Amino acid sequence: MKGEGLLGEGRLVAIDERYVVLTHRPDIQMRLAVSYGPNITKDMSGGILPPPVQEAKFVFGVHQIGIKGNRLVILGGAQNPSDTRGRLSEARILTEGKRLLRRIEDEKYKELVKESPENEVREFGLAPVSRPWEEVSEEEL
Repeated sequence: MKGEGLLGEGRLVAIDERYVVLTHRPDIQMRLAVSYGPNITKDMSGGILPPPVQEAKFVFGVHQIGIKGNRLVILGGAQNPSDTRGRLSEARILTEGKRLLRRIEDEKYKELVKESPENEVREFGLAPVSRPWEEVSEEEL
């Protein structure tokens, strides 16, 4: 999915099968997804809670997303962006994106998808993401 806004010219390359349902959003599956694209961390350095600046030309970023049916919204900017060493093949991008998600332990995952530390987890599960999905604004979700 070609991104705009939070992703710049990047795109989501992997969406985790784990999901969290929060008490205040019972109809939305909160997940983490990985993006890949040109490094925009330097451009974001003056913003509110900017990600760490990376030096590489291309980076991976982990994002909070919400899914309802086949509709998807990107809710949070890149957390812990990581450098790549040059352009990667499509297969390598997908493999690395999935690897980044697998490295996140379940308890940490639950904390990362919360929009606020006060949010309560109602459900934690595992379910594949159905495609195709439509990227929408938070209001349209």
